[in-house]
Amino acid sequence: MARVTKDPETRRKEFIAAARELFMEKGFNQTSVSDITNKVGVSHGTFFYYFKSKNDIIEVVIWDMMSYLKDFTINLVANDKMDALQKMQTLLSMGIKSYNPKRDISAFFQKEGNAVMYQEFMKKCGEMLFPLITQIVEQGVEERIFDVAFPKETAEYIVYILGNMGTNLKTAQNEEEYYRKICALEILLTRTMGIEEDKLNLRG
Repeated sequence: MARVTKDPETRRKEFIAAARELFMEKGFNQTSVSDITNKVGVSHGTFFYYFKSKNDIIEVVIWDMMSYLKDFTINLVANDKMDALQKMQTLLSMGIKSYNPKRDISAFFQKEGNAVMYQEFMKKCGEMLFPLITQIVEQGVEERIFDVAFPKETAEYIVYILGNMGTNLKTAQNEEEYYRKICALEILLTRTMGIEEDKLNLRG
């Protein structure tokens, strides 16, 4: 049977996709390099041409998962037709709506064996989002929409909320409890950020 040769970028993407699927299915610790190469249909040697070890692919998989959020936030911050409240509401609403089976990162990290990946993800997610959210908060202060004394520190807490929102919402036992959690988040952010009452709406 003729050997199938693919360009390096295509092959690399296949490894990333296979690793992510296996980490979701089995967990990082339970997934071996052999599992990944078998799924892609190549030899061990081919894997090590692209990655030094199984650990080396963690960061790539994480960044692949974060790419949508990164691009979304960068475009949001750059939108000069939206005020800071609209940007913050859009970002938070996106975070709420994104927790579905196709894009639920919290479910991925709850898989046994993925704890180390969760720690790395939270670190990199914070590093990526923090300067962008800081810009939104500072814009809101300039527009007198937000009334906060410490914009950067406020942005840190918003990053934390975004990172843990899915886990918290998943504890809701029914629609009423889910609704109360969203309302509580609205009240918390409204009072913390000095937003005019009833201006922040995260309930859709």
